[in-house]
Amino acid sequence: MFISFLRAALIGVAILPACAQSFAEEPIKKLDPAQPAGAIVEDVAPVSVGVMSPEQNDLRIIHWLSVDNRGMVECAKSAADRSSNEAVKNFAREIAAEHGSFQEKVFAKRLEQGTQNRVEDARRGTTGALVRDDGRLRDGKLLFRPTDFVAVKERVCEQLQSKVRKEMESLSGPEFDHAFVAHMVFGHEALIASVNVLNNDATDGMKGDLKSFHDMLDKHLTRARDLQKQIRGGDTAARSTNSEIK
Repeated sequence: MFISFLRAALIGVAILPACAQSFAEEPIKKLDPAQPAGAIVEDVAPVSVGVMSPEQNDLRIIHWLSVDNRGMVECAKSAADRSSNEAVKNFAREIAAEHGSFQEKVFAKRLEQGTQNRVEDARRGTTGALVRDDGRLRDGKLLFRPTDFVAVKERVCEQLQSKVRKEMESLSGPEFDHAFVAHMVFGHEALIASVNVLNNDATDGMKGDLKSFHDMLDKHLTRARDLQKQIRGGDTAARSTNSEIK
């Protein structure tokens, strides 16, 4: 039951990038108290309303992948503490260390640099603010509200991770190990699918980091599948031994 829920949850998260691509032209937005009620101010003035620069889009891709990557690190750290299987514990430590390092040295560094670039552009006066209607008709009625799909993914993943966390807390021993390794298999498959989709929209400078991330994911997915087979084989052998003793 838990594994079925986990698979459905991860599949649901994995297909969100396809939805986000349809709205990739949506600029990053923030509320500005200096503007009239309901107005949305674009952080960086695009060529035309609804157009995002390639650099901004790279930052959105990083934000998107970071959500899943952080969840992977959190899950692995928990498994390293709770698992009773030494092979599973070692694998969990490897996941936490390598995904955590990539988050810090690549994703976080790019996000920091992107923020600095935007501040410098604003200081030089090479950016401006665009104010546009937030989807209201002339009579003030709300027609639509633009959706920030990266923010939506954050909230969706928070809810899913909370449910998974509760389910994992109710498991122990071999059951916990099975659930964790299954989560690693499905989670890495979902992240690989996201990288494959988002790579089409990344700049050439971003594609190198995405390839490195993809290579790491491939390696971990292979390890997770091998470990899953080992655990299943160990369970089968244990059941066979118990049957003989009886």
